[in-house]
Amino acid sequence: MANKSHTLNFGWNLIAHKDYKLFSNQNEYVLMDWDGDVVLCVSVQDHEIEVLRSNWNLHFKINLAFKTIKVFNDPDEEE
Repeated sequence: MANKSHTLNFGWNLIAHKDYKLFSNQNEYVLMDWDGDVVLCVSVQDHEIEVLRSNWNLHFKINLAFKTIKVFNDPDEEE
């Protein structure tokens, strides 16, 4: 699995497969998969994160200590 790290505001990072696309609007982020579907919408602040929307089969973990969101889904496993 080839991951890519994206730097978000307030020291947060998002780690996901390189085929995902990330779009932002100030402190809100939208993650789109390889089919163009929105799989995750989040809003970040310094000490909190709000998950605004999540795809039903998205496997992700939020590590508050390291301010990291990691998405585990892989396009090769879903075909």
